[in-house]
Amino acid sequence: MAARSASNFKKIHYMDDIPGDYRLLTGKEFLENRSACTRVMSDWAICLLTDGKCDGRGYGSKFTPLSRQQREASSVTHERMGEMLIGLDKGGPDLTAFHERTMSRYRDEAAHLDENKLINMFLQYNPTSYKPFVLVSSCPGDWYGGVHTRVKNFCESHKWRFAPVQFEDWQKAGDWMRLWKLQVEEFACRVVADGNVTMLEVKIDGGGPGSAVERSKNMSQWWIDWIKRLGADVFHDLNGRSQTLNGRSQTSLMAPPGCVFIQIGSVIVPEESFTNFTSGRKLDPVKSDKGFHFELHTMVLNGRSRFWVFITEPFVLDAGGNWRRSEIFTSAGTY
Repeated sequence: MAARSASNFKKIHYMDDIPGDYRLLTGKEFLENRSACTRVMSDWAICLLTDGKCDGRGYGSKFTPLSRQQREASSVTHERMGEMLIGLDKGGPDLTAFHERTMSRYRDEAAHLDENKLINMFLQYNPTSYKPFVLVSSCPGDWYGGVHTRVKNFCESHKWRFAPVQFEDWQKAGDWMRLWKLQVEEFACRVVADGNVTMLEVKIDGGGPGSAVERSKNMSQWWIDWIKRLGADVFHDLNGRSQTLNGRSQTSLMAPPGCVFIQIGSVIVPEESFTNFTSGRKLDPVKSDKGFHFELHTMVLNGRSRFWVFITEPFVLDAGGNWRRSEIFTSAGTY
């Protein structure tokens, strides 16, 4: 596919979220717009691109291709690029059409799903049929009663991935936001490379001062930024895999032909509820500050056009113990 035109180039810090309507540039786009790009870069800048890195004028304004492994390694070592080069790309009418097609397919699929069955698939652990790939985020630290270690050990014993906001090293804990974002990237790369398309994000309630702030950091929202950095690789990992969700093939779900999707359930629960999870008891959700008991996040990727659509569907548990849908929230963009 020919690269879409991108304008209004910007240089941002590596740890910054890529703004809406912007995306990382490709090496081809940097070379085609080298003068305009280097004007927004300092002379000694080294910026990450989707397929490599580019240098400022002091280094000769060069583009250097990097393999996927090299780009991912740059995220977790001290050698990572400190900045990213991005360009404005609103997607135009084609993105609007893709968004509409995706939402039409999603609503058609949702109309045939049993809300209670869908959510219980996430909240009821059954060793023989449990579908989601569980992760735990925003777990209170050990300085509030050892919850961090207990939940970490619990997850590891069940071969579930554990991605805490807190860090046992106090020096790292002071830099938690930057390190958490890197953990999300590392976690996401591994999970998607394994072909997992369905996950449950569990946030442990309680834990003393600061926990509510940490819980408000919805990991699912970090994924939008991560997709905008590594979307082509994510699509490659998932495309062609015979994934199933609720016993149905991926192609029969909300992803249009030629696309792939990832789904993440999100729930806040008491520590005791999560600890008893694998005994066969359901997770007991705590209502979020937004008034929801459960959220289902679906991200659909179009590999050819490099569009993404992110769908958030909140659910509320009524007095009768039944789940009901709330308003659907969506966003879309390019990567």
